[in-house]
Amino acid sequence: MSLLPLMRSEGAPWRKYIDSQHSSCYWANYDWNMLTDGKLKYIWFSQTGDEQLFDLTADPGETRNLAADSNYASAMTEMRRAMADYLAERGEQWVDSDGKLVTHSRTILYSPHFPSSKSPDKIAMTSRIEEARARKSSGKYNCAQAVACSYASLTGLDEESLRNATNAYGTGMGNLEGTCGALVGAGAVIGLATGDRIKAMQAMKRIMGRFGERNSTVVCRHLKGVGTGKPLRDCNDCVADAAEFLEEELAALPPRRRRIAVIAAMDKEVNLLRGLLGTDAAESVAGRVKIITGRLGDADIAIAKSGIGKVNAALATRDIIDHFHPDAIVSTGVAGGTATRPTYSM
Repeated sequence: MSLLPLMRSEGAPWRKYIDSQHSSCYWANYDWNMLTDGKLKYIWFSQTGDEQLFDLTADPGETRNLAADSNYASAMTEMRRAMADYLAERGEQWVDSDGKLVTHSRTILYSPHFPSSKSPDKIAMTSRIEEARARKSSGKYNCAQAVACSYASLTGLDEESLRNATNAYGTGMGNLEGTCGALVGAGAVIGLATGDRIKAMQAMKRIMGRFGERNSTVVCRHLKGVGTGKPLRDCNDCVADAAEFLEEELAALPPRRRRIAVIAAMDKEVNLLRGLLGTDAAESVAGRVKIITGRLGDADIAIAKSGIGKVNAALATRDIIDHFHPDAIVSTGVAGGTATRPTYSM
């Protein structure tokens, strides 16, 4: 809906309420939904069932909760009904068959503006498939790059490295219209994700088998209808297909090890931490900083010396995120201390 008619005061139709919501974060009483018409503001806490009502005209600072005030009983009824109408599209877990708001014991993670019965993992899977399609549609990625770059965070490589590694695999490898480039991109991802030649080969065989069953071939020129004038599959769809079958293989892999990055300012801190990684520690470069990688317990660790100061720490953090894709980052700082026997815990 355009805002221009409203700015021109042309009486354009507009919704009565503005809505907002907040997830639970740390405590159940942070999980709330809000509606306001600019005069009244109603808040419903979906895990506790608590309610708040504020008269924004008389109390713009929202210092007096009027939910239990008998003078506002009809306003409460109206706002509660409006909230139920607003949340009804989410289903019975939010509003029951009698139109009453339903409390729930946990946060529901997906937005009401994208109603879905899928689990969060399924939503993430769908978004990566659509991301791969969108990259190809943009015209800035070949088929291999569109798939591979959409999964950079699962490979341990940054997107730029993946993009360069798949530069030559467009239009069926070297522009020769052989094996579909989207499949090559999927193969690059599964190889990096498994770290095992045999497992990667087996997974790639299954991906190509499913792709071939759906599209009758895995060869670019046949998919595009070169020589026959009868295309079998659009390139954007080939990319989405390859990503879909890649997702199935990735979902079947055992959980990957946690990746934890440590940002340290001084050599003394780095050396103490490096001692925990044992003789298998290795050095590499992440952007502007050198990092030391190794394993500790059930986690992969990357240690970076940032240098002293918040700016250096921020730059090192950016580089280690881009190149190591950690699940968590620990910044030691002087407050972390440099005990002679540092301890590590997950």
